[in-house]
Amino acid sequence: MKGTTLSSIRRVAIALLVMLFTTASAWAQFFPPTIYQLSLSANYQGGAIGMVDVPVSAPTYTLASYDEPTREGYMFYGWSTSSTGNVEYKTGDQVKLTGNLTLYAIWGILKYTITDEEKKQVELSGYEGYEPEGTLNIPATVTINGIEYSVTSIGDFAFQGCYYLQSVTIPNSVTTIGIYAFAGCSKLQSVVINGNPFIGICAFKEIYGNATVTMNLTASQIGNDYWTTFYNDGYNFQADENTTVYKGTVNESSLMLTEVEDKIVNSGTAVILKSSGKPVMTLTGSGSSDTNGNDLRGMSYRDWRTSVISYFSANEIYTMGNTSAGFGFHRYTGEFVPVGEAFLPLYIDDEAMIESFIIVPSIVLPTSIKPVSSDKDLQKDWFTISGARLGGKPSQPGVYINGNKKVMIK
Repeated sequence: MKGTTLSSIRRVAIALLVMLFTTASAWAQFFPPTIYQLSLSANYQGGAIGMVDVPVSAPTYTLASYDEPTREGYMFYGWSTSSTGNVEYKTGDQVKLTGNLTLYAIWGILKYTITDEEKKQVELSGYEGYEPEGTLNIPATVTINGIEYSVTSIGDFAFQGCYYLQSVTIPNSVTTIGIYAFAGCSKLQSVVINGNPFIGICAFKEIYGNATVTMNLTASQIGNDYWTTFYNDGYNFQADENTTVYKGTVNESSLMLTEVEDKIVNSGTAVILKSSGKPVMTLTGSGSSDTNGNDLRGMSYRDWRTSVISYFSANEIYTMGNTSAGFGFHRYTGEFVPVGEAFLPLYIDDEAMIESFIIVPSIVLPTSIKPVSSDKDLQKDWFTISGARLGGKPSQPGVYINGNKKVMIK
């Protein structure tokens, strides 16, 4: 009888131990974990981003920018402990774990309006739901109903008053930024614009004192230099240290370039830019005092070529480009005048029609250099080795280009 009792007690004890170690809390009590698992979910189409092992001894994880998911047509706002909750954590925040945890991405919807069905172009017109916060990376393309469209403009008032926006990146597909597009986004710290879009009036009102607004311009490489033109009638911009800013004046058949030494382009001023790399312009509150002597003009809206000719009392328009004659300003016969670029509106006598104003001639440089012994056979136009046109025969010693030849002036 006594043996039977002991056997029964032993069986009960074993059963209790089995029950004890089959429960998570009991198992954790006897065998505590050494890591917690932090799972990140994209929160759409079952999209799991990844899992992070966080040591129990230091149970804190800092959310990084590389943790952020991307989703076409949406903007990432932050993380929540609930798939349908509000933002609880943002990039840079620390998450303190007391056990395994899943964070869910919270999204906002960017709104697009089709502006040209044939060319497959859309405008980013604003947002729905949550007000955009943190980082806004505008996509170059977006898919709508299975069709890919190019994002070519940001609409008027699109993100006005988005107080918690901190940085914006705009792709080079965007050619127009609408009026008041980012006005009142007072916490913006950085706006990076890739390309040469036209910027509407007050697009960055009440933010540029706090934010750095830069434009990484597209440019044509001619030799070792990059050339482009620039015009904006909303803000003053200053060129980077590697970029030279020129005004342009026409003297008979020549275009004379004059350097703007402070590199500042005032609102409403059209200029030529030459850089050793891609030109970079930064919005500035300062203005240039160098405002005289400039025949270059620009437009802030799309208009017919014939209307522009009439407005400037001209009969020809010249725009920058590269042809077999060389790089410079050539007669423009297109239907519309380019927006946000410099052009030359001129009245040219029909009998003295000028096809081009060459800045950098198309030449094949000879390997030999001959000193000038006589003005015989010299041509009228002189250029520096880098291609800048001079007003006449140079007086300083050096090597120049004249008549498709290298010429040494002693």
